[in-house]
Amino acid sequence: MPIIIDGNFQFNFNIRLNQRIFIDPPVAIGYDYVVGSGPNIASVLLPGGIGDGIYDLFLFDTGIGDYVDSGIDIVGGVEHFFGAGGVNRFSIRGI
Repeated sequence: MPIIIDGNFQFNFNIRLNQRIFIDPPVAIGYDYVVGSGPNIASVLLPGGIGDGIYDLFLFDTGIGDYVDSGIDIVGGVEHFFGAGGVNRFSIRGI
């Protein structure tokens, strides 16, 4: 279960290689995912059948200190891979 710190839900996971973690609250319009410690995020798999089934991927821009629209739409049910090294944070919007 998450804990709430400064109005944000925070989760702690023990990650194993090739393990998927599912987070699914009853209502959401977007999520920011940030790795506090441990390996980067290699991929994301979002559910199909929610709204139009298409999600907006935002990536963190360290130059401006905020998330920016990547221009990539992720289709629910299709795994999106972040590439070599993964990412330490990203945001999903348009839920």
